[in-house]
Amino acid sequence: MTGCDACAGKEYNPAVDFALIWAVRFGLMALLVTPLIVSPTTIFPFIVGKALFSRTVIEITFAFWLILMLRRPEYRPEQSKLAVFVGLFVLATLISAIFGVSFQRSIWSNYERMTGTFDLLHWWAVLVIMMSMIKGAPQWRIYLTAFLGIGLFISFLGLLQANQVAWAGPYQWFGWLRGQEIGRLTISLGNATYVGSFGMTLTMIGLGLFMDRMWRTIPTSAAAEAEGSAPRRRRRRATPARLPVPGIMEDLKIPIAAFYLLVIVGGLYILYESGSRGSTLGLMVGLGVAGLMYSLWGPQPRWRMIARVLTPLLPISVIVILLLPSGAIEKLQDVSPLLFRSIGSLGDDQALHSRGVGTRAALQAFSDRPITGYGFENFSTVWNNHLENDDFLGTFPELDVAHNDPAEILSTTGLLGFLPYAAFWLWAIWLAYARFRQRKESQWLDLAMLGALVGFFIHLLFLFDTASTMLVMILMLAYAGATESRVDARAAEHTPGDFLAPRGSAPPVERRETSREARAARRRKEREAARSSIPGSESGSELLRLWIAPTAITAMLILSLVFTQLQPWRAAQKVLIPGTPQEVVANLDVFSQLGSISRTQFMDVIASELPNIDPNDRGAIFAMVEPEADTIIEDEPENMKVRLAAARFYRSGAINIPERHDELMAPARKHTDAGIDIGPFVFESNNELVNQAFAEQDLAGIEAAVEYWRGLNWSETHRARWDQRLEDARTALGG
Repeated sequence: MTGCDACAGKEYNPAVDFALIWAVRFGLMALLVTPLIVSPTTIFPFIVGKALFSRTVIEITFAFWLILMLRRPEYRPEQSKLAVFVGLFVLATLISAIFGVSFQRSIWSNYERMTGTFDLLHWWAVLVIMMSMIKGAPQWRIYLTAFLGIGLFISFLGLLQANQVAWAGPYQWFGWLRGQEIGRLTISLGNATYVGSFGMTLTMIGLGLFMDRMWRTIPTSAAAEAEGSAPRRRRRRATPARLPVPGIMEDLKIPIAAFYLLVIVGGLYILYESGSRGSTLGLMVGLGVAGLMYSLWGPQPRWRMIARVLTPLLPISVIVILLLPSGAIEKLQDVSPLLFRSIGSLGDDQALHSRGVGTRAALQAFSDRPITGYGFENFSTVWNNHLENDDFLGTFPELDVAHNDPAEILSTTGLLGFLPYAAFWLWAIWLAYARFRQRKESQWLDLAMLGALVGFFIHLLFLFDTASTMLVMILMLAYAGATESRVDARAAEHTPGDFLAPRGSAPPVERRETSREARAARRRKEREAARSSIPGSESGSELLRLWIAPTAITAMLILSLVFTQLQPWRAAQKVLIPGTPQEVVANLDVFSQLGSISRTQFMDVIASELPNIDPNDRGAIFAMVEPEADTIIEDEPENMKVRLAAARFYRSGAINIPERHDELMAPARKHTDAGIDIGPFVFESNNELVNQAFAEQDLAGIEAAVEYWRGLNWSETHRARWDQRLEDARTALGG
């Protein structure tokens, strides 16, 4: 359907369409607030609140957009390879969930991450909406400027946190900034590495908009068109302006440029204070790529020469820092924590070591399941399964995410997910590069977005996504996707009266009819439109499009908000509320899909507290909690932590409920063996193996377990502890 057809008849209602357009745009603006959301009343307050807030905004915005595109064809999604690649990736995560080790974990993830397929589907919807609703460079400048405004406020909060400024007054809106021991900035994102990636993105996009504001150039083709014939110029002058905002922004050129400059400073500040090495490397690589591109193909000779001088300084500075003597490196610990973290402890860096082990484990897991992987979001099984004897000494944290996004995708979704994942990244970077080479009037912004995409991908080699970083990534992908030919061409179509339409665009004008048949067809169309305006005379398709479909969309939205957003929110609050076992069980069942962490903790609490409970009540309480153990094992059978928690739970029951000793010791052994099978070289699983042997009071089993322990690469302190317990067991059991 063409724009002209769309304006004909009853289909066009300026008031309704205008309201829908701005409802969608308000939703996209509201989404930018996500990094600021903190939910102190829920479990994992820096994760849960952001995820549920963003999903709620996305679902409401998506509903408005669906209704809008039913009415206005120019806001329907155009064919886009980028959207297809991301959609295929989402589909691949669903298929990997079906064939993976835990369907529940793949779809919903858990409270600590909130990044399953269900969440990913929402972000794909945002990508499609952005590419459909943000039309042309002028609108993108407005939206990105709003994003930078949020980023500048976050930088301000980082300054407060770094200097321990307490908020005075009765309303402690940012109370979570107070009283913290500041080593690395976390601000409202909850993790210093997320702060680093946010600062990197702010710096790159802020730099692009600053250069775009100060040194924007009109492409040669546009300049030539401006020198067209006098009649064409007169026609252009006669066309009413559709975008007054750029004119206003031109009058405020210096203040707006100063704002962008302040954003750059703020982004660099929070990046520095975060101490994030991966994001710092991403910024340097992104700047290097952008500088190299401009030095080769930049249109302005002066800036091209500057790029040729400055770009080589980036790798040179890195080499110089790496060659510093050890004494100078030690002094960096006080002068620059970021540089010290980057080069001062590379030889003994547990974070880098863990990431290296995780990447190796991911590659090994890929060879096990090369097609569909272990299932999206199930990297914890990959990690425990593929640790080797000499990876760690003693206890160490479990990596439930690889801290290397491409490697994790390869291991959890196999080639089925990795191929579209690689495709959308490569295609987005290519689109940004191609857009820069086209030398549009937004070329500075296009170049900065190219560098930001490259830098963000470098950052993902050391980390993973959450709601805050997904917002940044989708925003950059949507900007790149908007440059695809079909999407870019569709940007010229808009609803009449939309003053944010692209510059130079105008409402479609029907051409004058030249033939008798055409005029007759037009009169028939007008008569049909007049008849359709009579109440009760709408056609079936109009009823479906204008009434039935919007009603169904609204009903689905309400149901989704209640059951997939409100219920998890209530559950995330209730799992923190202490209570009787009956009350805790009821709270866990509010939204059972996300209860794995809470159920594991609950089983451990019951296991440790069972000896302190009245012997007459132990059996009833244990029986009440037992179904929760069955539920979590059914949901995540290949989760080592779940298996070991179940082993401790049943072992405590066997010891403290004598009448069920033999009955409960059998599942304790079963889950212990399952845990050691999942993580044969994990400290925790081997620890429980020895504990189980002591609980069974079988001296031969105890000796075999301790001997197995001695053969592993644990520290001498841990070996001595078990040797002493073995001697005590031999004395007690008469060995």
